[in-house]
Amino acid sequence: MKYNEKLLELQMVHTNISNLNVVISKNCKLKNLRNLKSKFEEYKIKYITLNKELKKIQQEKESCTADLEVDSTELKELEFELYNESGSDLKLIENRESKISSLKVINEKKEEALLVLMEEETRLNNEITEIKKLVEDIKKNYFKTKKTILKEIEMAKKEIVRANKAKDKIEKELPSDILDLFNNLIEVKKVAVVILKNRTCSGCKMAVSSMTYDDFIKKQEMVFCDNCGRIVAGSEE
Repeated sequence: MKYNEKLLELQMVHTNISNLNVVISKNCKLKNLRNLKSKFEEYKIKYITLNKELKKIQQEKESCTADLEVDSTELKELEFELYNESGSDLKLIENRESKISSLKVINEKKEEALLVLMEEETRLNNEITEIKKLVEDIKKNYFKTKKTILKEIEMAKKEIVRANKAKDKIEKELPSDILDLFNNLIEVKKVAVVILKNRTCSGCKMAVSSMTYDDFIKKQEMVFCDNCGRIVAGSEE
């Protein structure tokens, strides 16, 4: 049939417009943006939580350091008194030695606790630095992806304008009855025009009958797939 080529062109234009609309309305990368935003919020909350923990650790460390300084001063005073003011008073010497010994034990425990706090402070600082970098990377990736998406959408819109012009031109070259048939099939089946691949309809993936194939080869009239009803307008052996 003489309109087969035009029908195939029109189908290709419709398919192209449909694909372009998917880019605009359901761009697959929009999901990536949502995931990046979600990840950003997750890391942001974790960053805030870690900073609160770090502040608490630093306060405890400062308090522990201050206590050690007080104890260190007290220890020096006790040792001075022991060696310079105790004389030969054995009871006084014993009492001061006991205090010094007890204070040293307490100080050792405080120093151990301070060491644990310092290690925790280092761990938190490292984790915060790592998360901060991740957050910055996510922000960069987010804006880069968003820019790419907007560019793709803008290009798709321009392509749709061109495709619609091509569609209008082809439609003017087709008889109204054939165009109506095409549009009805498009509305119902999304794809109105198909080609045969080894005598198989590219729309429904079913083999056409010998009669349908013979009619198509003769090209004397419009041929339809006897399985799905689509217009057969081309062949690819």
